Amino acid sequence: MPRLSYGDDVKARVRQLLEALLAYVNHEVENSDRYQIKCWKQLPNQVIIKTQSRTLAELSSLEIKQVRQALKLLEKFSEILEDLRAQKQGSENYDFRLTLWHPIDEKENNLQTFNEDWEHKRAQKPGVQRTEGRKVNTPKSKKIDDLVQNARDEIRPYIEELCGKMRVLGMNKPIEVDDIYTSVNILEKSTKSKWLSREELLQNAGYENFDRPNLRKVSEPRVPGLKAVEEHPKLMVLGKPGAGKTTFLKHIALQCINGNFEKNRVPLFVTLKSFTKNNNSADLFKYLTQQLIPQFIDSQVIEQLLKEGKLLILFDGLDEVQDPDKQVSEVLESFTRQYYKNKFVITCRIAAREYIFENFTDVEIADFNDEQIETFANKWFTAKNDASKAQGFISQLEINKPIKEIATNPLLLTLLCLVFEQKGIFPQNRADLYEEGLDILLDKWDTTRGVERDQLPYKNLSRKQRKDLLIQIAYPKFEDGKYFFKPEDVDKYIIKYYESLNIKDDIETKKILQSIEAQHGLLVERAHDIYSFSHLTYHEYFTARKIKEAGDDKILRDLCTHITETRWLEVFLLVAGLMRDGADQLLLFMEKGARSCINTDKLQELLRWADKETTGSMGDTKPYGKRALAIAHAYANAHAYDHNHLMSYRYFYTEPILLAYAYNSAEGGSGTHAYANANANAYAYPIANDYAYPIAIAIANANANANGIAIVEAIAKAISIALGLNLDKNGQPSSENVVGDRGSSKQGCPFL
Repeated sequence: MPRLSYGDDVKARVRQLLEALLAYVNHEVENSDRYQIKCWKQLPNQVIIKTQSRTLAELSSLEIKQVRQALKLLEKFSEILEDLRAQKQGSENYDFRLTLWHPIDEKENNLQTFNEDWEHKRAQKPGVQRTEGRKVNTPKSKKIDDLVQNARDEIRPYIEELCGKMRVLGMNKPIEVDDIYTSVNILEKSTKSKWLSREELLQNAGYENFDRPNLRKVSEPRVPGLKAVEEHPKLMVLGKPGAGKTTFLKHIALQCINGNFEKNRVPLFVTLKSFTKNNNSADLFKYLTQQLIPQFIDSQVIEQLLKEGKLLILFDGLDEVQDPDKQVSEVLESFTRQYYKNKFVITCRIAAREYIFENFTDVEIADFNDEQIETFANKWFTAKNDASKAQGFISQLEINKPIKEIATNPLLLTLLCLVFEQKGIFPQNRADLYEEGLDILLDKWDTTRGVERDQLPYKNLSRKQRKDLLIQIAYPKFEDGKYFFKPEDVDKYIIKYYESLNIKDDIETKKILQSIEAQHGLLVERAHDIYSFSHLTYHEYFTARKIKEAGDDKILRDLCTHITETRWLEVFLLVAGLMRDGADQLLLFMEKGARSCINTDKLQELLRWADKETTGSMGDTKPYGKRALAIAHAYANAHAYDHNHLMSYRYFYTEPILLAYAYNSAEGGSGTHAYANANANAYAYPIANDYAYPIAIAIANANANANGIAIVEAIAKAISIALGLNLDKNGQPSSENVVGDRGSSKQGCPFL
């Protein structure tokens, strides 16, 4: 009978089986009916299971012989399994009782205790193999431990120099990795592997309840990155461009060399692009022992550490290697099989991974959530000795939701921090900010790192042509409200564009979409064969670019047919920003479109009321701006009175500024003038109280120098009011007084 082994690979397989069993018992397995397993709980921490070895192999993704070994170790080594079979020899049927450390439904606690119990028992058994064939407490063991420690001491300066700092985008000097590193979260199941319909994706994005769906929303549980590395001896870390894959690997290397993670291993950081560039023979062993680190560690020591499984090898950037014949991938897989006792991590862009590593577990780096964004910002500005800016940065993100959407990408979040660091505010014209982010994703990020990608026919397009291609995809899908689409849905737009460039290559739409995702991350496969833009912000931006670059009145008129649709709001703002001083025609069509919606006696009377109430009021705000604010205030006040809901002030005061902001984006504005407007607005109404005054300041800042667009602003608000006029019992507009603060007796709007 072969000797039982207790090394890291064996432990990982036993844990994998135990985790699969706990997932099944806790009803976490999809389509569980297909497994022939009977189970029932006897005690909170005890369950009996009846099944067959092949079923357990399918459930756990292990081989049958690995399942047998894992069950034996759960019985003989972990001592949590009791074999209840009468006939054991040669039987593939299993009947056993699991008695765990914690209640059955506490899966994570049980798995954590399994790890601790395994290591404790392995250390307590002087005769067992610690790492596949090596006994503890022997002279050889002591020698290996000394070699590891010496190697760690020798390589520390190299790891700290290679991984300790980073410099990206427009940084004028490097920054310490640990100063800004924000813990990443891992999705153990890639989003693109799901089989979901577009309707299910829309429902998950919240489109039924919001005009601005969250395209990036995922329901998969998140796992801390280091935990994933700890649990899997061979890990493939996938991620979108700019997701922080390299930074994550550098953090792992630093944690290891500082004794905070895998302190009994020696970390090696390998840039695969450098390996392929400097090693024509694709001999990874030779590269490690003769080129990468022999100046720090003797090559014979490296070889011995490899054989003993004492290395933590971090391979960065598989997607950055030009590997059409999969030679490098095959070399990596062969190497990791030969030296299987070591721990390996490989990073790759999610859409660029074509080769499947059989013994690796695939995980995906999740987008940053709100907590991670705030943590990163606090660390960034603290590292720049300007911690006070962090709160302002977070506050500005909350105000600018489209900008916050792109902040979920660490690379674009870095761009936002750099911009805010210099100006203390985001650009008033958001189109400029998005354009800079696009240039980074389209080629600057690869160019600054010397990365070349070979994916024809997309590779031969210039930066402008790539933008134009994305415009051709974005506009028709946004106009149809189709945020999620299949390759065949955009096939005709892509082919037509390539034909316009006189490119005669066979165009395969899916490969084009995959290339865009792999190289730039601007498109993402959300589920199997279903794509969307990575952020709704960029879908809106490319739609606005199409409208602006078309340069004709027809498309502007078509745009203005959507003036009452909230989902088009950001497009209006972006078009105005892109047109800059040429936005007059857009504003004219917007006004005409709005006027066509309000040609009713009630709404005309409403506007006359607003004019009467604001005529002669103090301040230099334009009369039409005052009318718009009066309507907004009256509506908010009435809503608060009717529903006792003072938070309505915030909602109804924020909404009216948005159309004005479109003109402001085109014209630019003055901060001094804005503050003066704020004070004028506060005096314009007797109800300028604790609620109205700060809101007036916010409105004025957004509305500074907005000129004629305020007419459209007033009309647009009138449209929304028309849908909710309060009528009296005779069906006429109510003449109730609106309750103002501090005992104001001002007569309210007679139509609210």
